[in-house]
Amino acid sequence: MSRLPMRPMLLLMGIWMCAAASAAEADTSLGCTLATLRGTYGFGLTGIHNGIPFSTSGVESYDGQGHVKYHQLWNESEVTYVYDGTATYTMTAACVATVIYDGDTGHPPWTYFVASDGGAFFFNNNHNTGVISAGREERVSLALLVK
Repeated sequence: MSRLPMRPMLLLMGIWMCAAASAAEADTSLGCTLATLRGTYGFGLTGIHNGIPFSTSGVESYDGQGHVKYHQLWNESEVTYVYDGTATYTMTAACVATVIYDGDTGHPPWTYFVASDGGAFFFNNNHNTGVISAGREERVSLALLVK
């Protein structure tokens, strides 16, 4: 009975493992759904609001069904404001989310470019409301920490 030498067996195992990894990547590249955004995401950024520098940080909990609850700290001119609220979101198969905060339909919705695994997303504020900012949010927990 013939046995394969060890090197060819290791090579075959390596090829199989690469194929399995490619298949796993293919699963996440099938597109996004509402469930892609699930868990709590954290953020922190600086920017300009009506010519005045600001800093902000907070957390947002996405329920995977189109609903968000958030808690945010905002500091401007040495005054800190605390905001709590809700939002709704939609998601395209191309992993672009549209988010409307606190029912504000008077301004364009936020647009988020979401990683296909839901671990992070990127945004740019282009609402022409006097706020200049851009940033990234990362998932910090699969639990919904904002109640």
